[in-house]
Amino acid sequence: MKQNGSEAEIAPKLQDILSYLLPVIIFSLALWTLDKQLQHLRSSYIVQNIASVPLSHIGIAVFLTFLSYVALTGYDYLATRDLRCFM
Repeated sequence: MKQNGSEAEIAPKLQDILSYLLPVIIFSLALWTLDKQLQHLRSSYIVQNIASVPLSHIGIAVFLTFLSYVALTGYDYLATRDLRCFM
């Protein structure tokens, strides 16, 4: 005879709750850490330093980021194509 709330029933529910709660906790800790690290900086200082970066450097960074996404997409395409051969 099964009891209500037995360990077999509670474990999956607890696992479901933790699977949603753990990322929220980790993200909150990351935000808290970021706040503590940047607390001594003024926003005007951050904006001034971002504005001092040459536009060509920003353009190169955006282009290289785009290339990395293209490479990742290519890897995903090759992996799914390879998986279809085995299915």
